[in-house]
Amino acid sequence: MKTYFLIGNPNTGKSTLFNALTGMNQKIANYPGVTVEKKEGFLLHGREKIKLIDLPGTYSLIPGSIDEEIAVTSLSTEDPSHGVICIADATNLQQNLFLTTQIIDAGLPVILIINMIDEAEKQNLTINRDLLSQELGIPIFFTSAQKKHGISTVKNFLTTDELKAPKPLLPRFGVAPRITSALNEIATLLSQEIGPSAQQAHALRILSRDDELADYKLPLRSRLIAKRTALQQQLSHEGVLWNGCDSNVRHQWIDGICRKTCAQPKTLHHRWQDKIDDVATHKWWGPTIFIAIMGILFQALFRWSEYPMAAIEAMLSWMSQNATAILPPGPIASLIADGAIPGVGAVFLFIPQIAFLFFMISLLEDTGYMSRAAFVMDRFMGKFGLPGKAFIPLISSFACAIPGIMATRTIESRRDRIVTMMIAPLMSCSARLPVYTLLIAACIPAITFGGFIGLQGLIMWGLYTLGIVSAITVAFILKRTLLSTPSLPSFIEFPPYRLPQLSLVLKKTYERVKLFIINAGTIIFALSIILWFLTTYPRGDGIESSFAGYLGKIIEPLIAPLGFDWKIGVGLIASFAAREVFVSTMAIIYKLGDAGTSDSLMQALKHDAAFTPMVAISLLVFYVLACQCMSTVAVVKRETNTWRWPIFMVGYMTSLAYIAAFVVYQGGRMFGW
Repeated sequence: MKTYFLIGNPNTGKSTLFNALTGMNQKIANYPGVTVEKKEGFLLHGREKIKLIDLPGTYSLIPGSIDEEIAVTSLSTEDPSHGVICIADATNLQQNLFLTTQIIDAGLPVILIINMIDEAEKQNLTINRDLLSQELGIPIFFTSAQKKHGISTVKNFLTTDELKAPKPLLPRFGVAPRITSALNEIATLLSQEIGPSAQQAHALRILSRDDELADYKLPLRSRLIAKRTALQQQLSHEGVLWNGCDSNVRHQWIDGICRKTCAQPKTLHHRWQDKIDDVATHKWWGPTIFIAIMGILFQALFRWSEYPMAAIEAMLSWMSQNATAILPPGPIASLIADGAIPGVGAVFLFIPQIAFLFFMISLLEDTGYMSRAAFVMDRFMGKFGLPGKAFIPLISSFACAIPGIMATRTIESRRDRIVTMMIAPLMSCSARLPVYTLLIAACIPAITFGGFIGLQGLIMWGLYTLGIVSAITVAFILKRTLLSTPSLPSFIEFPPYRLPQLSLVLKKTYERVKLFIINAGTIIFALSIILWFLTTYPRGDGIESSFAGYLGKIIEPLIAPLGFDWKIGVGLIASFAAREVFVSTMAIIYKLGDAGTSDSLMQALKHDAAFTPMVAISLLVFYVLACQCMSTVAVVKRETNTWRWPIFMVGYMTSLAYIAAFVVYQGGRMFGW
């Protein structure tokens, strides 16, 4: 089977093109040894079947981050003999061609797909495809992946034609003689591993970089590092500039090619997108707009999800009643009606809100606003020692801390990566949302200010704000103590503003919700059965005499200063597996405790005198700050390759949560609340 690698700069529409070529014929795994997502798909065209591998976005074959290192290593260690599909943005062709020329010089068979050609046409930008193809020596196709334009032509070519390695471009770059002499010495070491046509290009990349050369195998890697170090010292002593020589000569050649093949009429500097950016990235307006967008999102989170949540609640009630009516009385009926349905269903009740959160985040990503938000926050985050690139992982953590932690791979500094990982779980993820919604709806009055600003929405906004403030405070402390390091310059690319394609946004939302249901559902189902057993046996005078009751009573003295009783204690213990389990735990506890009523869990909490607004706020603060997710701990261990940082994260977050909840509850009591 033919196999092609898809590679390109970030924001070139690579993932959209991958989806257009493969449709639903995809599978997602991880690269060996790391938690970096590996997307594979199959192009089905007539009787032909081709395997496509979507590599992480990279700007260069000289890796600067873990993502880029994996992309480069994949091209070196896996078999790209059938070809590489390089994706470029038609509106940013000059920058994107840098990677393309590197791949050509690496001796790999390659085709260039210039995507977003419709965007270029709107800007009156013309590209002479035939001349550019002649200059590069490779086939070139124009596409608009979002509109599916040009996709069939690409499919026909991939299934009918065989790619051949193009002639290297390096001889046309005009490299200085002394540099050429140094390249020949490195190329001699490469002669047994790499073909003659690609040796000079590999040698130029090796000489220009200053890393561990992880994309080369041992023992060759050790010999290359030793030779490179010796040559760099010789060149520096002779006054010859070697640092960046690859990028310098390559950029000069690309500039000349683009002048010959691309034409764009002179336009005013301030296009409409520039004018929007003047406001969206303004020193004062930028943060104001960002805060307003977040505020609107959280207000809508409550209002727009009311009706689907009511429908799901009615369906769950119907299922529980019918299970009781149909099944004969006994342990099995109790397990299903009082354990599985209330436990799993209590979390499924909040799927509309979780889906809406994912939908809004996907919408903001696809419009191009997220990069502007990262730029706006870069000024603010820099004051606390965080790079601007930390913003995207932290924003991703609002959906789930796991992809947020994985997204730290784009951060070059290891210490900055660890700091970002340590604070990512403080962003209120979707697993916390069911807990927030339950406690706010049950214990916080539905008061409205000014006719449209609800107290419940303000509390929700306050919880997310508390997580953000806590995160930057912890980052500030870590950057000045355990993980101090000098600040590095940050590069953030602004993709063009685009109208999101609803089908792609919905698909992304569906995949994230499905992943949440699969991951959370399996844990919750298993724990629901365990909790049902613990709350049912040994049979006695109510839940207090059960195993769960005994366990809750044991820890009650420890959590009583926070305002928590033994029931909340059972929920806290269960939710250390996953935060959302708290809701299903309380549903099981209150279902058994109030078996004679048909009240929902929210109504049960409202009628429980122990759940005062002050207790609810204390519990909410605890959930904002506590580390209650086994999967997150496991991912941090895998990303850092040590137990030191996961243990530190659990320890400091649990301590912070306990102290903050204690201060909130005891402070409230002092003021008579």
